[in-house]
Amino acid sequence: MKAVRVWNTLLCICMIGLFLCATRVHASDIAFYIGAWPPSWYDERQFEDVDQIIAETDGLFITTQKFKGGQIKDFEDWVNGNVSDGDLDIIWLNGSMPRFLYP
Repeated sequence: MKAVRVWNTLLCICMIGLFLCATRVHASDIAFYIGAWPPSWYDERQFEDVDQIIAETDGLFITTQKFKGGQIKDFEDWVNGNVSDGDLDIIWLNGSMPRFLYP
């Protein structure tokens, strides 16, 4: 009986460890660019949409960043710092693609 409890305890510890490792492997970074957009493509609702996405995915990403038009340099720095880090990176664009993303 004692051996069964030890086995169950070890199994639970291994399962928790595997879950934690798998969670880290699938973690990623996400950035939202809500800067200058083509006229008539989007409206001010895009800001609410981004806020809703961020709220509903809280904790699923290592980092979550939101960049507006005046933060284009910050967005470029984020991209340069994340694209080669080995993690999955997600960039949400609003129909406008900054020049530094072309290469």
